[in-house]
Amino acid sequence: MRLDDFQEHMDLEDYLAVLEKQKQTAVSAGKKRGRSKGRDWAGELLIQLRGAGLPEPEPEYLFHPQRRWRLDYVWVPVGLAVEVDGGIHGRPVVCHNCHQTVKRQLKDGRMVVVREGGRHNTGSGFEADREKWAEAAIYGWTVVGVTGGMIEDGRALDLVVRAYERLAKEA
Repeated sequence: MRLDDFQEHMDLEDYLAVLEKQKQTAVSAGKKRGRSKGRDWAGELLIQLRGAGLPEPEPEYLFHPQRRWRLDYVWVPVGLAVEVDGGIHGRPVVCHNCHQTVKRQLKDGRMVVVREGGRHNTGSGFEADREKWAEAAIYGWTVVGVTGGMIEDGRALDLVVRAYERLAKEA
């Protein structure tokens, strides 16, 4: 199921209104927690999942008995978990003096934006994520990992819907 397919459940104006509210909530929540303001990819995916007619997932599910690991969204009856990785491309570096985005010149002469890493694109962050996903698999979860880009273009919704439908048939 693609993003276009769920318009029968929610029209585009409603979707955009809910999306804008989610973004504002994410920005204010991020400021309270000291995080950078960015898009709430998990919130956007949840809106898409609701529009697609899937049952409501359980958010922030604590799955491990010793570790404090949580899975972003789970459907306990079918054993499906979704992990949303934001910040995979890093944040643009901004000059503290002039507040301009910092760029550097490549050998071929092109200018590119300098970015600082998010948690998911550091070596230790990547390894920690893989350990968590492996433990989730050991505990019987089918984990679907998605990124902001996948949520934005509808690939994440398609993957989650197909995984849910396959696991629901087996349950």
